[in-house]
Amino acid sequence: MKRTAIHVAAAVVAFTLAGPAFAQDTGSITPAKVEAARQIVTGSGMDRSFEALVPTFAQRIKQTYVTRPEVTKDLDEVLAQVQPSIESKKDDLVDTASKILASRMTEADLKAAAAFFGSDAGKAYVAAQPAVLDDLYLAMQDWTGRVFEETMTQVRAEMAKRGHQL
Repeated sequence: MKRTAIHVAAAVVAFTLAGPAFAQDTGSITPAKVEAARQIVTGSGMDRSFEALVPTFAQRIKQTYVTRPEVTKDLDEVLAQVQPSIESKKDDLVDTASKILASRMTEADLKAAAAFFGSDAGKAYVAAQPAVLDDLYLAMQDWTGRVFEETMTQVRAEMAKRGHQL
């Protein structure tokens, strides 16, 4: 679950990093824009987040049918058999993400972002991203705990001033 959240966060970061042009009127979706957007989707590692979705299908199917232990072995074999078909569907999501991104950015911005992700710096960013997101996940948990406790301390103090003990 943590990995799925991290991959989704990576996709969000990649979309955010792709540029502030999201709010612009970017005109029509052209094949050149979609191709540049596809380069961003794959170059940024956004498509890695889609990979995390595939195992969830098998898990959901197993949860549905594993109430019958006699089908477990056959179900595992069938799931392994259909796995390539499921994996091939990831391209549909890459296409969809590319078109969405192409609809939100200008061609020039798409090409600039694609060039970044194709550069050594972009590749280094993508390579560092999973570890950064793991570290960020832990830091966010720590931050959330600290800020919650500080807020509760302030709320208790203010409520005490009003004659309420929490």
